Amino acid sequence: MRNFKWLSVTLVFLLMGIYNGMAQNYLDVPPDPNYSSDYLNKVIYGDTTSTGDRVADRVYRLEPGGIYYFNNIIKIKGDLKIVAEGQSNSGFDKAIILTGTNDQGNRPGRFAETHGDVVFKNLYFSCVTDKDKQILDLVRMYSDSALIDMENCFVEWPKLYVFRVYSSHNTVIIKDSYFRNITGVGGPFNGKVLGFEDTPAEKVVMQNNTMVNIQGPLFKGRFNTIKFFKFDHNTVVNTIKWPFHFEYWTNGEVTNNIFFNTAAYGENKKDASNQDPEGLMFGIINLYTVPDSLLAQVGLHSQSERKLVVKNNLYYFDQKVKDYLADWWQKDSVKEEPWVNERTKAWADDDTNFPYIDIEDPITDDPGFFEYPTPDSMIKKMDQWRTDGKKKTWWWVDDDGDKVSNATDRPHNLAYSTDSPAYTAADGGFPLGDLNWFPDKKEEWVTAISHKQTNGIPSDFSLLQNYPNPFNPTTKITFLMKKAGRAQLTVYNVLGEKVITLANKKFAVGKHSVVWKGLNEAGNKVPSGIYLCRFQSGKSQAVIKMVLVR
Repeated sequence: MRNFKWLSVTLVFLLMGIYNGMAQNYLDVPPDPNYSSDYLNKVIYGDTTSTGDRVADRVYRLEPGGIYYFNNIIKIKGDLKIVAEGQSNSGFDKAIILTGTNDQGNRPGRFAETHGDVVFKNLYFSCVTDKDKQILDLVRMYSDSALIDMENCFVEWPKLYVFRVYSSHNTVIIKDSYFRNITGVGGPFNGKVLGFEDTPAEKVVMQNNTMVNIQGPLFKGRFNTIKFFKFDHNTVVNTIKWPFHFEYWTNGEVTNNIFFNTAAYGENKKDASNQDPEGLMFGIINLYTVPDSLLAQVGLHSQSERKLVVKNNLYYFDQKVKDYLADWWQKDSVKEEPWVNERTKAWADDDTNFPYIDIEDPITDDPGFFEYPTPDSMIKKMDQWRTDGKKKTWWWVDDDGDKVSNATDRPHNLAYSTDSPAYTAADGGFPLGDLNWFPDKKEEWVTAISHKQTNGIPSDFSLLQNYPNPFNPTTKITFLMKKAGRAQLTVYNVLGEKVITLANKKFAVGKHSVVWKGLNEAGNKVPSGIYLCRFQSGKSQAVIKMVLVR
C-alpha cells in the first residue's frame, strides 16, 4: 500500500543527497576480461542517447574486486558517478581502477575532468602506471555549486592532487576513505588531497579518513573562504607540510584527530618568511585577517564573528622525526612546527575580540599504533631538499616497496591499545582518529549520532541511522524513546510501496534496536537498492535512507 502524502515530502528531503534517489539510472559495468587499457574510457564515452547526449543521472556500477583500466582523461560535461556494489569474488570490497597508457605509451594527465557532481563509492584508484608514471590529479572540477562525494575509497599515487577544484561554491564530503603516497616532483608543497584554486566554497567535511605519506598540505584553501569546514576523526601519519594551507577560517571545526609525524619538515626563518603573511611559523592551525569583501561572501560583518573550534586532537612526532629536526636545528635553525603560531594563539586567548575562536592544546602522547609505515623515505626526501634544494624526488614507498595495494583494504594497522590516552579522548569518550580502525566503536559512534527529524516536528524519540549502511544481508536500526509509547517501524521502497513492518507496539523509555534481514513480509529477499525506513510515534515521524547491496 502506498502512502504518498508522507513519502512525497520525505523523498524530496532524502533524495537530494548523494544518489538523487529514484531519478538515477544504473549501468552495470562488468570487468573487462582482456584488461584493455582504455576500457573505462570506452564505456563512459560510449554511454550516450541516440542523439549523442549523456544519459541523465547515470551511475556506473562496477563489481567489487573487478579490475578496470583507463588511459586518457575522462572529460564529462555533467555528473560523474561511479560506485561499486555487489558481492566480491576476491574478498576486496572495492572496484579496482588502474592507470593504463595510451597508444603513444604516455600516461593520462588525470582520471577525470568534470562539469557536474562527482560521486565515488567503494573504489580503489592506483594513479601510477606499470612504468612508474604518475597522473597529476585524480579529478579536476569545473562546475560551480557542484558536489564531490567520496565514501569508502582508497586512493594512492597522484602527483599533485586527489581533488582539484577550479569552480566556486562547491560542497565536498569525504568519508571513510584511505589516502596514501600522494607525492611528486616539485618540492614539499606538491601532493595534496583537496585544493581550491582561489575560489570560495560552501562546505567541506572530511571525516573518518586515514591519510598516510602525504607530501604537501592535506587541504589547500589559502586565501579563499569556506562557509563551513569540518575535519573530524581523521588519522594523519607522515606528512611533510602542514595539514591545512589555509588562513581564512570563518566557520570551522578540527576535532578528534590524530596528527602523527605531521608537518615533519619544520621551518627555519627563510621558510617562515615565504609562508606566513607576517613571517611567523605557520603552525598546524593558522589564522589571519580576512578582508571585509571576503567576510561578506560568507555572511559575516566583522572578524569577531569568525568561528573555529579546535579540540580533542593528538600531535606527536616519533623519535626518527625528532632526530631529523634536532639535526637540522644544528645545521640550519629548523624548528618543529608549533600547534599554533603567536598570532593565532593571541586571537584564541582574546575572548573579547574573538569570542567564537576556541583552540585547545593537543595531546602529545604517542598513540602506540600497532603498525605504521616508517618515516625513513620521508626523512630521506626532506634531507635532500634541505641539503641541495633541488626539486627532484624518488618513490616514496611503503616498507614493502609495493606500489599497487589492491590485495588488502588497509595496508597498515593504525589501531592502537585501549590503554592509550587517545582511546577515550574524543567527544563522547570515543577513540581519537579514524574510527574505522575500531569497528565496534565506529558502530557505537554511528548509533550515538542522532539525526534530525525530517518533518521538523519536535518528537519524543530519535531515530538513528542504520548500521551498517550500505549493508548485506542485515542491518540494525536503533531509536531512542524519550517517553514510553506506541511506535511503528516500517520499510518502504522508493516507489512508496510498503516492504515490511518491523515493529508496531509499545516501547519503554530508552534505546531499542530492530534488525532488518533484507526480507519482505512474505519472507523473501528484496533486491539491491535504496529503501526508506519510517519511524512513527504519535503525530511525529522520521525517515532514514538505507542502501541494500546484494
